[in-house]
Amino acid sequence: MGEGRGQKAEGRRQRAEGRGQKAEGRRQRAEGRGQKAEGRRQRAEGRGQKAEGRRQRAEGRGQKAEGRRQRAEGRGQKAEGRRQRAEGRGQKAEGRRQRAEGRGQKAEGRRQRAEGRGQKAEGRRQRAEGRGQKAEGRRQRAEGRGQKAEGRGQKAEGRGQKAETKVKGVERGARTLNLKL
Repeated sequence: MGEGRGQKAEGRRQRAEGRGQKAEGRRQRAEGRGQKAEGRRQRAEGRGQKAEGRRQRAEGRGQKAEGRRQRAEGRGQKAEGRRQRAEGRGQKAEGRRQRAEGRGQKAEGRRQRAEGRGQKAEGRRQRAEGRGQKAEGRRQRAEGRGQKAEGRGQKAEGRGQKAETKVKGVERGARTLNLKL
C-alpha cells in the first residue's frame, strides 16, 4: 500500500514538474516572440535609418549641385563684372578721346577766328589805303584840271601877244612905205 502512495506522490511530482516545464516552455516561447518582435523593430528601425541616410545623401548631393550652380553663377557674374569694367574703361577712353578732339576743334576755331580777325583788319587797311589812293587820284585830277586851265590861259595870252606883234609889224611896214594910217 505504501508503494502505491509513493507512486502517486511521484506522479504528482512529475505532473508538477511537467507543468513547470510547460510554463517554462510558454515563458521561453513568449520571450522568443518578444525577441522576434524586437528583431523586427530593430530591422524596421535599421531600414528607417538606411532610408534617412539615403535621404541625407540625396540632400547632400542636391546641396553640392546647388553649390556648383552658385559657384558657376558667381563665375558668370565675375566675368560679367570684368566685361562691364572693360566696357567702362573703353567708354572712359572714348570720352577722353572725344574731349581731346573737342579741345583740338576749339583751338582750331580760335585759330580760324584769329585768322579771320587778321583778314578783317587787313581788309580794313586795304580799304583805307584804297580810299587814300582815291583821294590822291582826285587831288591829281584836280591839279591836272588846274594845269589845263593854266595852259589854256597861257595859250590865249600867247595868241594875244601874237596879234599884238602882228599889228606892230604892219605899223612898221607902213612907216617904211611912208603910208599914213
